[in-house]
Amino acid sequence: MRTAIALLLISLGLVFLLFVKINSDSLIKDYKYIGVERCKACHSVKFRGDQYNIWKNSPHSGSMLALNTSKAKDYAFKNKITDPLKNMDCLKCHSTGYSREIKYFESSFNLMEGVQCESCHNPGSEYSKYQIMISNGKFIGNGGEEGNLKDCYKCHSANVSDNKSVKCPFQLKNFNAESSFQLIKHSIPK
Repeated sequence: MRTAIALLLISLGLVFLLFVKINSDSLIKDYKYIGVERCKACHSVKFRGDQYNIWKNSPHSGSMLALNTSKAKDYAFKNKITDPLKNMDCLKCHSTGYSREIKYFESSFNLMEGVQCESCHNPGSEYSKYQIMISNGKFIGNGGEEGNLKDCYKCHSANVSDNKSVKCPFQLKNFNAESSFQLIKHSIPK
């Protein structure tokens, strides 16, 4: 009788541990950056909002190329920056996922694509599947984010004359997220 109770308790314990393991794995997902080219397939369709081409025609898509200009290289040289394309102060705003380890990037990701979809919407490895993208709840439940205008101020300065805030040396005028968002707005039609 004692042996049966002991086996039952051990079995229940193992089932509990298996339950905890399965659920903790789904809670601690390592979402990975997939890159804008993977978003393009569904998000370059006109009747769905053509978000890809709106991005492609925005300064965000060319933000890494801006670091390779003579203007950026001259600034880098004068400020003892070896290469703006490898400088973390530059990359934090001109790229996507700049501070993450390589294990958080799928092979489809291309750093040179600049400020990509996942800068605002989080790494897309889990939410990018069509069955998930058609539901806002599933999108958010799988690591997606709708985007927040406050995030714009991580890179764009509301007040360029404020010497206390870190800002890009090439931003010459104050930034307003609400009016600037109108230039890159890319809603998904209902």
